Amino acid sequence: MRLECPKCKSVHWIDEKDVQSTQGDFIYRCRECEQNITIHKPSRNQDTSIGALRARKDFTGSLSVMGVPDVIQMCHLGLKTGMLRLSSPRGGIRIYFDAGNITYAVPDLEKDGVAYFLFRNGRIDMGQLSKVVKTSQSEGILQEKALYKVLSWKEGEFQIVLDSFMTETVTNTFPWTSGEFSFTEAARMQDAPGELVVDTTNLILEGIRLIKEWDLIRRTIPDDQTVLQIRAEAARKLERTHLLHDEREVLSLIDGKRSAGEICSHAPCAEFVACRAMYGFLAAGLARKINVKNLKESKERPEKEPKTHGTRYRIARKDKGSISQAIPVGSRTIVFGRSLSADVYVGNDRASRRHCQVMSREGKLIVRDLGSTNGTFLNGRRVFREHLSPGDVISIGDMEFVVEG
Repeated sequence: MRLECPKCKSVHWIDEKDVQSTQGDFIYRCRECEQNITIHKPSRNQDTSIGALRARKDFTGSLSVMGVPDVIQMCHLGLKTGMLRLSSPRGGIRIYFDAGNITYAVPDLEKDGVAYFLFRNGRIDMGQLSKVVKTSQSEGILQEKALYKVLSWKEGEFQIVLDSFMTETVTNTFPWTSGEFSFTEAARMQDAPGELVVDTTNLILEGIRLIKEWDLIRRTIPDDQTVLQIRAEAARKLERTHLLHDEREVLSLIDGKRSAGEICSHAPCAEFVACRAMYGFLAAGLARKINVKNLKESKERPEKEPKTHGTRYRIARKDKGSISQAIPVGSRTIVFGRSLSADVYVGNDRASRRHCQVMSREGKLIVRDLGSTNGTFLNGRRVFREHLSPGDVISIGDMEFVVEG
């Protein structure tokens, strides 16, 4: 059984000899901080043995009781064939098994798909990404199938890419400690991209290594409220440092105001990848953590917004042909979406909860799609990240916003 200490966040794998029984519950003493952790009997008595899984066609459970590596290992050793569904506040994924081996994995969010994976790793450009996504949506097929239609790659190249994508997609779920899992026997993947079989044993071992790395990250960045700031003396050094695409994106979001949770939600990569980048900046001495208490006090003191090139821009909402609202951009980032927590509420069915964002970077205005289902359009053309100019029209569903400068 996998257990995470609520005090020091260290992860342990325990069995019967590691716990003590008391009044129907079980007590485990953390080896790192010596904190007593109570394991309630209903959770401890959950039958997750290989024999029990062989006997069940379908089963469900909580990721707080059984971690993702344990669930995948049970499916692997139980020689299961079907679909494992994992869902958590961080997202969802469907993992397909054949006789205990993982054959493919499909994330729920479009922005976590294989086309975006290739774009983040520099294998395709923005134009190719746009074509793949458009083909996938217009024909109602997976991004994997759309890749075959748009790109003129050899079969071997596709297999290598899909294998890497599948491995990363599955291992990114290993740190999940909250949510649910469910297994449906004999469920088959529609429009499978090919015959792929991952070395599941090595994947599990890689996932366990990733969890230990995640544990180290969480010791340095203990919660989502941690605020980071790039050190002034490190700015010049970072200009000469070779950074990966995801690291560059995370770096652009570290401004001494956003929390780690906000950076993860805005970054176009998985939460683990974003946190690993922040941890790397901290470990290299390029960034530092800000005292949250002092930060809150400084926010309470009214300050004049510094004048930057971005302050002259406004985003005007068009309603039946006329301007009904004008939103000054300033130097902040504005999120558009159907969520009530969005900076600009967009109340139509084609808008996602967090649809897109508009931000000012070095005097230039930029719009970036946040993995929306129906897309963000600029002057009638679907975009993912584009510079804006006065007069440009941003379309979200049937709602339009005009850039004024």
